[in-house]
Amino acid sequence: MAATLVMFIFVIQLLHLVVDSSMSAPYDSDSLRSLEGLSKGQAHQAILHLKRYLHHFGYLKYMDKSRLNDDYYDEVLESAVRLFQKFFHLELTGMLDSTTIKLMTTPRCGDPDPVQAIIG
Repeated sequence: MAATLVMFIFVIQLLHLVVDSSMSAPYDSDSLRSLEGLSKGQAHQAILHLKRYLHHFGYLKYMDKSRLNDDYYDEVLESAVRLFQKFFHLELTGMLDSTTIKLMTTPRCGDPDPVQAIIG
């Protein structure tokens, strides 16, 4: 009985961590859906959410951190999208196609992906 209670408390605490981390995500999945079809050279107000998503999960690294706050789809962002696509074995287009967007809007645990293993 005591072991069951301990396990129940552990599961509740684990669920709390998962919900808590998903609630504090620095991006908006609805905004990501609005970006389908976008590619390098375009601007859109929701690109900020895409940049936060890719940065949060370890795909996007700017030398100048202020570029994380603009709404322009530049070559660095395109490379980050390709890296995301490569990590998940998608077609490497660098564009926000429906498959890429669908995967990005799937709920996640919040931890960065081990993308360093595929760079190089």
